[in-house]
Amino acid sequence: MFDRYLRSAVASPLLGAAVVFLTLGGCGDGPLLDASAGFVDLVPFYPGTVANPNAGLPLIVAPKRGWIGGTRIEYYDFGPVGNVRKRNNVGAEIREPAYAGVFPMYFFFDSQGRPLFAKPAYNSQTGNWQMLGGKNPVNPTPEGAPAAAAVQERKDYYSTVYLRRPRAVLTDEARGSSEFQRPVIDNLSVNATTANTTGLWEIVEITVNESSYRPDAIKNLTTITKGLSDGRLSQRKTGKVINCPLIDERTNIIPSAMNNNIPRPRIQYWYRQRMGECFLANGWETIGEVIDENQSAKDPANLRLFGTADLARRVSTFDSFDFDVGAGQLGEMHAVVAAVGKLYTPTLTVGSTKNRYANDDLATALPRHKATDPAGYSPIAWLWDINVPQAPAYQPGSIKDIVNVDLAGATARDTSPTVTTSNIAILGPANKCVTDVDCKWGMTCNLLPDDATATGLPDPGLNIVDMMIIREGGPRCDVPVVGYGQYCGAGVSRCDVQATVAGNNDTSLKALGLTVAGPTFTVHGELTTATTTQTTAMTNLMTAQMTLMTAQTTLMTAQTALADAMAAMPVDMAMVTAAQAAVTAATTAVTTATTAKTTADNNVVTLTARVKAYDDMGYTKDFSGFGYFCYPPVLGTSNPPTLGGFCHIRCDGGASATASMVTVDLPVAGGGTFQNVFAGEARCGGLNMLGYRCLPTSTADPRQRVCMRSCNVRNTTAQNTALCDYQLTQKVDMSGNSIGYSFSNAQPIRRAITGQICAPVASTCN
Repeated sequence: MFDRYLRSAVASPLLGAAVVFLTLGGCGDGPLLDASAGFVDLVPFYPGTVANPNAGLPLIVAPKRGWIGGTRIEYYDFGPVGNVRKRNNVGAEIREPAYAGVFPMYFFFDSQGRPLFAKPAYNSQTGNWQMLGGKNPVNPTPEGAPAAAAVQERKDYYSTVYLRRPRAVLTDEARGSSEFQRPVIDNLSVNATTANTTGLWEIVEITVNESSYRPDAIKNLTTITKGLSDGRLSQRKTGKVINCPLIDERTNIIPSAMNNNIPRPRIQYWYRQRMGECFLANGWETIGEVIDENQSAKDPANLRLFGTADLARRVSTFDSFDFDVGAGQLGEMHAVVAAVGKLYTPTLTVGSTKNRYANDDLATALPRHKATDPAGYSPIAWLWDINVPQAPAYQPGSIKDIVNVDLAGATARDTSPTVTTSNIAILGPANKCVTDVDCKWGMTCNLLPDDATATGLPDPGLNIVDMMIIREGGPRCDVPVVGYGQYCGAGVSRCDVQATVAGNNDTSLKALGLTVAGPTFTVHGELTTATTTQTTAMTNLMTAQMTLMTAQTTLMTAQTALADAMAAMPVDMAMVTAAQAAVTAATTAVTTATTAKTTADNNVVTLTARVKAYDDMGYTKDFSGFGYFCYPPVLGTSNPPTLGGFCHIRCDGGASATASMVTVDLPVAGGGTFQNVFAGEARCGGLNMLGYRCLPTSTADPRQRVCMRSCNVRNTTAQNTALCDYQLTQKVDMSGNSIGYSFSNAQPIRRAITGQICAPVASTCN
């Protein structure tokens, strides 16, 4: 089938690289050397405006969420790409994609078959990977502070700006060299408008037979062709394909916690003597391996690049096919193409308006990690809408598996005359967990993996855990938790958004006098209360039974006395009547107590089963409603965009903003004072946290605001320094010192938070 489509497309741009490769030739005695001609400019492929030519350029590619077979996944959407359509029996194109084009990417090896390109290097600050080239590239992660260093040396190290901390030069131990050859490509178009490049590349091995060759000298396909023609180079087309969409150097790829120990580096490449970058979304397993998958891939010693002798070890992470087109004929050529998959999105259509429900996209297959993994995945996805009814209203997370969907009503998201395919690079599935023990590679079990759900208002009759199970599938392995004031960023570290009841963070935040930011999870507390009620009901029943027994004894005594009198003496009859009334009352009390105990018993049984169900999923503690939040948000509106921030105390913008005022004369460095009025806002600790307000007011969900000390940009720098560095509270201890607080687990007592500056955008100390 594919062969027929390929024969009809031999002369198309999709096979341009192969045609160029076959026609370019010639030989010469000059060195295999190209001069650098600068950098690749992708701006022309993302049209902007006259005022801002860069306006169309994507600055952030963030993970999106979906489902495969009931398991939460994350993926990157690199936008529309070209495809080749199927043809009917008369040769006319129909509105259905047949395959996606694949182009050569030339990777270099020495005469011993060893890679001349670099291993991926991890950046510990951003969570990204880089595959660098050239001479003496520097590791993006700095060397750590010497463990045995003196206190001052360690202080000097950590006080140094991250970018200026000492770093080691990357070295290939096998070759004994710190020079690396970047791959070479010869196709550049990056979007569906030109219907050329798809982001898919066949690995073509170029072996350098010349011992004097210096890595990274070749920067152009023309020079490769020259070397092949005179024998200084040799090549092998592997038929193995990677997904490495071209990206601008200004584009930030937000890492995902679902990378699952798979490096996804930005690969530097050469295109006609200009340097650019692509992002290896799928295909690390095609160029290398993690030696011990139970250990972190961040250790370079745990990574191994494949050489020319490892063709069988290269894993095809997605479905691709290689064909000989025109076999046995003049002009015969070898071509590689990739399959096209589908991505479905629940969509509500009202008139001409379509509302597509984010985070619930349905894919059909995962990338292969091992050669034995099932096939079926392709990063080139034909986009479809699953039309959902207006009533009942669609509930997020209600569709998690495509097998549960009637696709008869699904419609392709095509606008004539195009057929819409996009590069949808699936990163991997969520690793479900119950405790931290279930997680590897330094990850921890995140019971509330979606911040919006953890801080949002649950549906009636449900709690935040119920919502998390419905919308996210429950707990999953995630990046480690960090404390107040520490760096937080997607794929690197996270804040404790919901502190567990009676935990260290819960205790610290309550000591500050904060109001609950909400919502809460209270099932264990409810069981404790129900158990107490059950005990009380048992005590009440026993008391009622004893009272009944006493009343019955009294009645028997009165009846005996009446019979002995041999006459209906009025006083004896009154005793009997009173005793009978006491028995009746006691009997009623026993019945009431029995009913109360039965109700309490049933409630305890029900809650015990409910608590066990939560415990089995990892929710062994209640959540107090106190917590921290990462600010600025990862996808901030700043330019350049923020990729992370710091953990701040979470507050509720919908709670009371009642504040007490304290006027203070602040000493200013260099002499003098200035008067400042600190407000002690109730939802941020009141007078325990002078000047802290629940900010920013622009946050969509009021429970995702954070407590920050406000400042005034009209002040001088010295005045704002004094303001930001001022003590937390004017309360003093027995020694007359300002009272201090621990802001989160394992942090020391602080009387002030110093070193912040007044940020002009929000007028807050950051």
